[in-house]
Amino acid sequence: MSTTSFPQRKSPRLQGYDYRQNGAYFITICTHKRQHLFREISSDEMELNTLGCIAQTCWEQIPAHFPKAEVDAFVVMPNHIHGVLLIIDETKCADYQYEQFSNPIARSLSTMMRSYKSAVTKQINQLLMTDNSPTWQGRFHDHIIRSERGLNVLQQYVANNPVRWQVDRFYNL
Repeated sequence: MSTTSFPQRKSPRLQGYDYRQNGAYFITICTHKRQHLFREISSDEMELNTLGCIAQTCWEQIPAHFPKAEVDAFVVMPNHIHGVLLIIDETKCADYQYEQFSNPIARSLSTMMRSYKSAVTKQINQLLMTDNSPTWQGRFHDHIIRSERGLNVLQQYVANNPVRWQVDRFYNL
């Protein structure tokens, strides 16, 4: 039996924050190795391809699987997605306790994103007839939106992302 200890991975989530509570979240998820999977790029045009349609449809279906979730602004880019997700819950989660790297917490943002990524990957693998080929990077980036102004700024960012693709930080990756 090995006694080798591995370094602790730092969680990208805000420690102590209840990601099940009411709020708006800006999400970015990059494709595995930042491959251009979701859009065809020709001259200055970008067209959603079949894989991109899968990513979009699965995002739109999040509320069907998580009734407390509402989807807002969303865009599929060639190698990543951006979306605003709202969690609207009339009940408060008074019994919540933060546990780093514990089992998945039902109805949390991480659980929703894990489910989304899994659904997209499964459908893409079925379409391409591949077994367990990764579609996404292991993690996702989130930003807690704390004001109406912040929400408006991020909605505009998402809407304008395709026209700003050539200056996007993911463009040459």
